[in-house]
Amino acid sequence: MTGTLACHAALLRAVGVALAVGAVSGPMGRVLVHARGAWSRLALVLLLAPLVTPSVLTGYAYAAFAVGLRSRPAGEALYLGLLTLRLAPVAALVVAFMPQPISPTGRYCWRLARPAARWRTRLGYRLRQAAPPRLLASGVCGLLAFSEFEMVSLLGVPSWTVALFDAQVQGMELADSLRLALAPAVVQLAVLGGLLLLLLRGRWREPAEPGSPPPPGPGAAAVGWAALVVGAGAVTVAPMGILFAEARAGVMGAVRDFGLGRDLAASLVYAAAGGGLGFLVAGRLLRCRRHGARPSARWALLAACAGPGLLGTLFVSLVVLGLFQAPGLRALYDTPLPLTIALAILSLPFAVLLRSAVEAPADKTGVRAAELLAEAPPATLRARGKALLWALRDRGRAWVLFLVFLWAYFDATAGTILAPPAMPTVFGKLYNFMHYGRSSLLSARVAAVVCAPLAVLIGAWVWRAVRWRRARVG
Repeated sequence: MTGTLACHAALLRAVGVALAVGAVSGPMGRVLVHARGAWSRLALVLLLAPLVTPSVLTGYAYAAFAVGLRSRPAGEALYLGLLTLRLAPVAALVVAFMPQPISPTGRYCWRLARPAARWRTRLGYRLRQAAPPRLLASGVCGLLAFSEFEMVSLLGVPSWTVALFDAQVQGMELADSLRLALAPAVVQLAVLGGLLLLLLRGRWREPAEPGSPPPPGPGAAAVGWAALVVGAGAVTVAPMGILFAEARAGVMGAVRDFGLGRDLAASLVYAAAGGGLGFLVAGRLLRCRRHGARPSARWALLAACAGPGLLGTLFVSLVVLGLFQAPGLRALYDTPLPLTIALAILSLPFAVLLRSAVEAPADKTGVRAAELLAEAPPATLRARGKALLWALRDRGRAWVLFLVFLWAYFDATAGTILAPPAMPTVFGKLYNFMHYGRSSLLSARVAAVVCAPLAVLIGAWVWRAVRWRRARVG
């Protein structure tokens, strides 16, 4: 077993990814915050596209190209580049929507005093303004890079996650698997502890006094837009193009013998349950962060609840598997509950990040007025109030819920380990098929499974339109 050596290689890759995303996260986040109109929507789409693209799809699309490189350094470089582009949006969201250390008023005073400031003062200001959010973003992305499994496995790059998964599926005892994962877990927990210390020691501005990053200059804007376009193109557009080009020849075969309908329905149920639970818990955590105890205690609670989801799909799945093999929970082992809990844990950091980004800029006065209007006696006023609530608050939450649902739906690792034999997940099966080679039939099946959430989105839109029409008529 070469798990320890592969752990060293994964650690070096994680450090490289953390440094790279730390360099581009600032320009990307500033572009996202300060873009206006259609440019703002375009930046948001380009940012979210790599996040919701399944790692299995990206790895499957580039697998043949990685094999053709015939060089381990070239394969490592390909994987490192794809992983950086996939995780850079996470860092950009952290930089853009985390409470900032210095308020806009403080930045304005600094601009007035900067001409007379010494170089040490200027350096100190830059470190105080930019370092805490970027360090936090780099640490989060480093954790995710260190524990990544699906893409590294399909691209054939050695990693401790691949060695651990292979040992587990080949019959190693769970206790031995967890013992083998002890060293990587210590590294991850140490990084989590450092991030928590950064949160507790930082003097973060609360959303009551918005402290968004300063507007980007021409150079930073060019870097931010370039990173957004390249990331969406390399991680989402190119793999989807490769997939659908290969799938055309296998469409009829997939239609005649799809064979994954039951597994697809099970995956949708798991994603709705696990992602929905993560969404609800994220909302509760954010409300606790805004009210109640001291800021340090609120940050500690948020980190303690959302932090385990950053330890990686493989490690979380093995821990949940061990938990439900304990005597008191053994009866629930072959039920959907273990996978649902694992998906909720894994989706919780993503849900917290997106909900904080969507809900922080909300006009609280306007939301309260719309809530009062929605409770007014005349039915027409209630309908108007509900429409305003949808525009001011609920539409953003609905999109976040759908994105969290996608995050849980596209998971393959947790489903492979935790799904009961009678109710497997569709991506778990497809992931196993991908290791036996490529075919037009397999590509067609993957394309159909990837497009299935669109039916959920269309159904939700139709349901809301019908409900809105009935409310107006009533």
